[in-house]
Amino acid sequence: NLSTPLTRLNLDVAQVRVKQPDSPELALPFYIDASVDGSLMDKEFNSALDTELGDLLNASVSLDCSNGCRKVRHASEVRVAELARVHEVAAPFAAVAGMEQYFPISASGAIDTQLQARGDLLHEPGSPDFGLHSIDKSFNVRGQFDVADVNVVLPVFAAELSGFELRGFANGDFLRQRFNLSTGFSKLKALPPGLKEPVNVERMRVEAKASNKLAQDFDLANPLPSTDSTVDLRVELGRASVAGILPDPIRDLGVGLRANQAGVSQLSLDELTLSAPQYGIDLLLTAKTKVDKAFMPESLAANINLAIDHNGQEKLPMGLETSGAALIAFGVESKDMRSADLTGNLGFNEFSIRVPQGELGAYILEVENLEGKLPVAQKLN
Repeated sequence: NLSTPLTRLNLDVAQVRVKQPDSPELALPFYIDASVDGSLMDKEFNSALDTELGDLLNASVSLDCSNGCRKVRHASEVRVAELARVHEVAAPFAAVAGMEQYFPISASGAIDTQLQARGDLLHEPGSPDFGLHSIDKSFNVRGQFDVADVNVVLPVFAAELSGFELRGFANGDFLRQRFNLSTGFSKLKALPPGLKEPVNVERMRVEAKASNKLAQDFDLANPLPSTDSTVDLRVELGRASVAGILPDPIRDLGVGLRANQAGVSQLSLDELTLSAPQYGIDLLLTAKTKVDKAFMPESLAANINLAIDHNGQEKLPMGLETSGAALIAFGVESKDMRSADLTGNLGFNEFSIRVPQGELGAYILEVENLEGKLPVAQKLN
């Protein structure tokens, strides 16, 4: 009876056994506690569900409805405390299915996900008028997930992943949204096809943030012209090596990006940075453009700055030898995309470069202790 004031289910089973032909037996304790307080028929109720599947999975869900389910509140959480236990249970089934070559040899770590939602609906769920437009603009959704300290060994590519983590967060309503993502690992080793030596990557980190805002009177059928967005991305690489391909391991590489857009017509690259202290290089790129309805640029302004500071010990491609400092700066601006102004400056401080010829001690080009500045200005039509 859907109008029963109170419904409750509590089940605690010491062991549930599942056995299929040609499959290993699965035996786990099982617990469930569920309750509904109110009337499902009248769409006025509070409900909750808690369940446990042995030491594999814990989950809880709650849903509260009032005013004919036009006011809703939801919360849910799912936890996997031990991936090692999940791997132990799933491995025999993977073997029966012939998936050993793809299934992890070992795995450990934990996963936790959470979701909350609350707000008002303009139309009653199930009514002819109900749809996406029925969700009030202030309806809030918040979610997060956490994958912590994952270690996996895979037969594919002889891959080994250590210290992997992934954290995400999202919060917002129809008018404003915010997203954060953080991921990384301490070590990755793999042997892709075609390589004789494995790829080794250490201390990889990625941080990403994004936000989005819509105008109060946005058109649900075409929201992009009313959208303002920003993106911030940071990537850090501690060390990467591939024997036989990279002459020297890459160390302490950093990449950054910050950009925004307004109405998909004004695009701005506030900064694109590259930092490679191993090679004495710092790069900064900025750009702004305005595009028409066909996404063709109507104007452009861009600048690039490259700073080089070498001590002569850098291992550069093709045997190049450099020392000293150099600054290369260029800018281009076009207000109508029919003509542009190019400006720049080349600066050198005791900068030396040698381009080898191939024979030991022989050089095609040698420049010693270059000093001075060279301005550049050009009109492009």
